Amino acid sequence: MVRTRNFLIFVGAIGFLVVAIVFTLLLFQGRGSSIRLGYVPMSDFDTTTATYTAEVAMVPDTRFDRLATMRRKLSEIKTELRAPVELVTESVSEPESTPATSAETTESETVATVTLCPTKRVQTIVWPVSPLKYAVRANQRVFYSEVITPAADASSTPVITERVVLTLPLRGEALSFTSCIASDVVAVTTTGLPIRNSDFGKYQGVGPSTLIGYSLDGFEIYGESGAGVITDACGGTAASGVYRYYLSDPRAGVLGCFAGIPVLL
Repeated sequence: MVRTRNFLIFVGAIGFLVVAIVFTLLLFQGRGSSIRLGYVPMSDFDTTTATYTAEVAMVPDTRFDRLATMRRKLSEIKTELRAPVELVTESVSEPESTPATSAETTESETVATVTLCPTKRVQTIVWPVSPLKYAVRANQRVFYSEVITPAADASSTPVITERVVLTLPLRGEALSFTSCIASDVVAVTTTGLPIRNSDFGKYQGVGPSTLIGYSLDGFEIYGESGAGVITDACGGTAASGVYRYYLSDPRAGVLGCFAGIPVLL
């Protein structure tokens, strides 16, 4: 009896499931014309191709910018130092309405051979009255004076000390670039006295074998070159492989420019 009841319950459950399944299928079949699962027409998608752009923010290299600025300023300073300017004379200029004479024109053409810096200055130098001593030490031209301290007693010797007044470089070869003249003092004599660029008239008649002094950029200066010596724009040339300056009649100055880097007094 028990087995018959269980069997009937099992058959009833199976029948219920079958009826439920059939009912569900009939229900969805009736709505098939209006319900579409998982289907989206292709026309509903936007087929337009999108274009995208990207911008990369560049972080400035401040160190590189500073180096570039420094190089630009150095180039400007170097260009300024090389810029030739007209030598300013002490004579009072004539009014514009006054016609220039032939002598003034000749003087202007001669003066143009001297290359001055735009910031040329006239120096007032306090220089020792007595001549200085000269020596070459450690690849430098040294001008000095001796200071003698008297001995304390007769049995002692005086103490001699040196006081260096000026040191110039010792050069024998011109550089690949020239420097303009920034001050009126361009050299010193063999005894250490200053030579101004306007002092060229004092050495007229001095021959090319006579040593006059030493320029502020470290070269020797000799007398008038004469017709057999060809000099450059600064007034120098290489003699026996050593560069030196010579005076010249057409040039309105001891030097036309510096073939090396001059020291500042």
